[in-house]
Amino acid sequence: MTDPVAAVLPLHLSTVDDFSVVDGEPLNGRVYATLRAQLMSGVFEPGEMISIRGLAEKLGTSTMPVREALHRLIADHAIEARANRTIALPIIRRADYLAVCDVRLALEGLAAERAAGHLSPDDLERLERLTAGMRAAAKGNDPHTYLALNKDFHLTIYQLAGNPLLLDLIEKLWVRAGPVMNYLFRHQGLAMQTVTPHEAIIAALRRADGVAARLAVQRDIREATPGIIASLPD
Repeated sequence: MTDPVAAVLPLHLSTVDDFSVVDGEPLNGRVYATLRAQLMSGVFEPGEMISIRGLAEKLGTSTMPVREALHRLIADHAIEARANRTIALPIIRRADYLAVCDVRLALEGLAAERAAGHLSPDDLERLERLTAGMRAAAKGNDPHTYLALNKDFHLTIYQLAGNPLLLDLIEKLWVRAGPVMNYLFRHQGLAMQTVTPHEAIIAALRRADGVAARLAVQRDIREATPGIIASLPD
């Protein structure tokens, strides 16, 4: 079985031609999916400038599929094109982040409730290992690993809700919220504190208690919010 702690999304893609199709998916679609997943995992930070050429080099491809993927992410409001022809992540203000959290509370709570009763023993074991990995990453002050595992933890649950539309809406919120989650590591011990609700989520899912799973996920979101908004501009 793949160790989820070692499965942090790699930045590099195989070098192939701009118009290549791998497993039925064009390269620009694969680049878009990779960058979208990295936004959800906090690989980028609010306000960070994005270099098309730099990304192309890291991904092992040319600039064309990167440029096309970035245009899609601009349309998703995940990144923004600025007046000086640069591309950057938006600076999220407190009110904007709180608005995202309000919707996350509703949608992610619903997804967790619907997922309860659909997790296999392997799924529950995976969640346990992801949580252990997060705990180790928090102790080691490793934001990249922590946030990647946190994203995998939540999306593992939400995928099991069996509602593709709900999952798509949640992922769009995570694309916006993911970069801001880096601020968990600006406050002493906050990242470690946010691991604790995961234990309650797992316990509820193990009992197939949908209401408790919903409440535990909502607690997870709420407990992380004050520490994050403390670092955001008004």
